[in-house]
Amino acid sequence: MKRNLAIVCAALIFPLSILTSLLVGLYFKSVNPDNIDITQGLAYLGYAVYAGLLVALCLTLASFVFALQARKLAGQGGRLPFLILIATLVIGFLIVLLNLRINQVQNTYLKDHGRPTLDEFFKQSAKQKQNAQ
Repeated sequence: MKRNLAIVCAALIFPLSILTSLLVGLYFKSVNPDNIDITQGLAYLGYAVYAGLLVALCLTLASFVFALQARKLAGQGGRLPFLILIATLVIGFLIVLLNLRINQVQNTYLKDHGRPTLDEFFKQSAKQKQNAQ
């Protein structure tokens, strides 16, 4: 039983994280508590990302705990949950690395074409907000 729970938790890390992020984004864009332009792609992105990461962390920890218990009970038969969890984490890590590289390429393109990067845009926005107060 613990083995099955470990496998299910490991298999659901990405899909449930994405689903949670989308649901949180839908909620905040529907309610719009900050009264911002929700047509912007980054509107309420932080809340959605934090919710997705929290779900991913909880499922990862649950999978690990169940896999440890299954391994104690089944010995070598408890390997599969660990393998699935490790594969999921490696793929997630590779996705993060690729995303960082894509951001670097985009930032280089923006700088080469005289446009601000996303970080520069947010810094300018924060300065404008501070000056307005």
